[in-house]
Amino acid sequence: MGTSIDAYIEYDRINNGKHPFSSVPEAIDLRGFTLFRSGKDYSFIAAISGIRNKTNKEPLYKLRGLPFIISSEAKQGLLEFYDPNYPCFSWLTLTEIDKSLAHFGLERKNLNLETNVVLQLMSFLEDELGINRVRLVFGIE
Repeated sequence: MGTSIDAYIEYDRINNGKHPFSSVPEAIDLRGFTLFRSGKDYSFIAAISGIRNKTNKEPLYKLRGLPFIISSEAKQGLLEFYDPNYPCFSWLTLTEIDKSLAHFGLERKNLNLETNVVLQLMSFLEDELGINRVRLVFGIE
């Protein structure tokens, strides 16, 4: 049985002194990035969700569901393929992803190319917009 990840990078470019993601973010749809979606980077998936986990470690962040404030693209795109009651949704900032990887003893250089492309794009956006203004919103099946 395979596992796939449907994901969006959401970013909050409105830095008006409020908490990040206090207004509706913009989104980059990663569902068309087939090699990320079905690339089988199970160590990454395990670190961010606990799914496909071959270790005895619990994930650092349990699945949270969809964010309260979410882009319409991400909400519609994820709910199109997943039952909203199925607990497979979550989101993490880049900082949280890096902490999750470290918790599992993983380094970015050991992840597959497609996962690194996504993380590099998130890093670029965070460099431009500020810490915790970029997150990965995802569903895993």
